[in-house]
Amino acid sequence: NWLRMLGSLGCLLPENLVKKITEFMLETTMKEDDVWTISEALDSFMDMFSDNDWNQIVFDLNVIAKSKELEKILKTKVS
Repeated sequence: NWLRMLGSLGCLLPENLVKKITEFMLETTMKEDDVWTISEALDSFMDMFSDNDWNQIVFDLNVIAKSKELEKILKTKVS
């Protein structure tokens, strides 16, 4: 639930705070074992980045590569 709440905040806050939230969520989710939590985090990322164009955050935090890695982790755990 806390990742969902952070994702909701990320949709409302300015870019400097969204960057901190995104960084925290990425680092936390990469260490997560629970499939449900990983899926909630990925859903939160989609919500945060669908409404806003945070190109610099995506570049600075390497969000695309980390999201692909999270996708692989999720697929492995679901299989």
